[in-house]
Amino acid sequence: MIKIGPYHIRSDSGNENKRITTFGPVSSSGNVNIRSIRSFGPILINGDLEATFVRSFGPFVAANNVDVDNLKVNGPATIKNDAMLGIAKINGPLVVNNLVADHILYVNGPVTADSLMADTINIKGPVDVVNSIEASHHVVISINSEKTEMPIKAGLIKAPEVRISSFASTIFTSFFNRISKYDKEPPVMPTIDVPIEADRVILNGVKLIGTMDAENVTLINGAEYQKLLE
Repeated sequence: MIKIGPYHIRSDSGNENKRITTFGPVSSSGNVNIRSIRSFGPILINGDLEATFVRSFGPFVAANNVDVDNLKVNGPATIKNDAMLGIAKINGPLVVNNLVADHILYVNGPVTADSLMADTINIKGPVDVVNSIEASHHVVISINSEKTEMPIKAGLIKAPEVRISSFASTIFTSFFNRISKYDKEPPVMPTIDVPIEADRVILNGVKLIGTMDAENVTLINGAEYQKLLE
């Protein structure tokens, strides 16, 4: 049944098979173990969250750990402790401690975390990770070409294939920069100072300084790799 208005989950027991769909915010006063939550509004969990499916059209906030097979958030997501996920798609900023995803982690926005680990990681936005970003297959990070001051921070990026690209902030900005006769100086490429370990690295319109352990390196759109002197 679809409910209208706020929905409050009062107990962490007896909800294991419950499916919640509501046009309004969802909140809890403690831990939640539930089948699914579909909210056309924000979700605030004041404790641990364990679920098969969670979708939020609005901010998603969990005060402790999250264990969700399929997490979809159209808005900012804040997990104040660790996350164990199957698939995660966040259309907004992500803040989390340690995140592990069995399959895909996709974030369309900035990421702040202690560590990220998944089968495939795809982030469009600046990244600030204290420890490592690791994937079993691919790490793809796209950053705004106008933000040149260390848009990626991490202790290590490790995957069989790592791709880092820059993009214009808007289609209009990119188009204007290409045709404007007043733009006489070439744009400054974003600089990436993060160690990378991969079989293949693809750099697109960025400058990498620092250490890189890779068998195959591809440079696209003027990308550069400046190896630090030992």
